[in-house]
Amino acid sequence: MGQKKNWVDYKEIKESISIIAVLDKYGIELKQSGENHTSCCPIHKGSNSRQFSVNLEKSIWNCFGDCNTGGNIIDFVAMMEFGNKEPSSIRKAALKLKEWFINEPESEESIETENEEDVAEEKGIDEPEVVQEEIINKPLSFELKNLDQDHEWFKKEGILPETVQYFGLGLQSKGKTIPNRIAIPIHNQLGQLIAYCGCAVDKDQVLKEGKYKLPENFIKSEVVYNLHRQQKSC
Repeated sequence: MGQKKNWVDYKEIKESISIIAVLDKYGIELKQSGENHTSCCPIHKGSNSRQFSVNLEKSIWNCFGDCNTGGNIIDFVAMMEFGNKEPSSIRKAALKLKEWFINEPESEESIETENEEDVAEEKGIDEPEVVQEEIINKPLSFELKNLDQDHEWFKKEGILPETVQYFGLGLQSKGKTIPNRIAIPIHNQLGQLIAYCGCAVDKDQVLKEGKYKLPENFIKSEVVYNLHRQQKSC
């Protein structure tokens, strides 16, 4: 099973994204001061140009002013975006970094939803079971071919060739579906083929299996025959 879209590899993010790239994302300019680089703190909007210190080699930062905190690139984005380093903020910050520099952009709604799912996992809360609505009379994945549209039964019943062709009728002489019966295609209201009804062609078939033969799990009450061909009223 593949990784979830909201799965985050914190180590990958910290190793593959440089702190200078993150600072550039926020438009922060640094000035070198010894081994480190400094600027006014962009988090608390300070005015001291030496309060915010960054070590580019180690990709870490510190604010020696009002923030009085520091950390890695994920911590920095968490502070910039959410003003704290709570676990939920750290995760959302990691997702933002993943969005900006690794993956295709994700929506804020997606980030919030994914975070809620992970908080539920951390607290041991089971995700709600997804109940899929059962599809009644599913569309068929096949269509009967080579039906005999000239069978004598149509003449005996007074069914015109034009009617046979229009409704797609025909005798299925072979196969397991409805052998030796007239195949009557049944569609749902969208025009999707959902079943074939087999109509008996002689009295023996009527006595043995009934005049009409439908698939075992077909629910006839859910279908209005030929509804998809009716003109929609204004």
